[in-house]
Amino acid sequence: MVGQVQPTKYSPYTAPMVLHQSMKEAIKSLPDLEEIILFFDGDEAGRAALMKYRESLPQIKPGIKISHVETPDGEDPNSLTISHSPRYWII
Repeated sequence: MVGQVQPTKYSPYTAPMVLHQSMKEAIKSLPDLEEIILFFDGDEAGRAALMKYRESLPQIKPGIKISHVETPDGEDPNSLTISHSPRYWII
């Protein structure tokens, strides 16, 4: 699933849990990219993906800051979006 990219400095982008070569090349090609914020499901698979990408993304783009959203157990980005007012989703 790919989210709509907004024409702002901080654009949200959602991607599958696998980084394809084209995604890696896109990350490398963004000269002003300073930070990637990871937002995975609040389950074992989500935590494993978080660890995987916290380690692998700096190899793709050295010096990049990697942050993440703390997702509550049993929740995922979609369930949080549905259960919370849009005013909480400020970018």
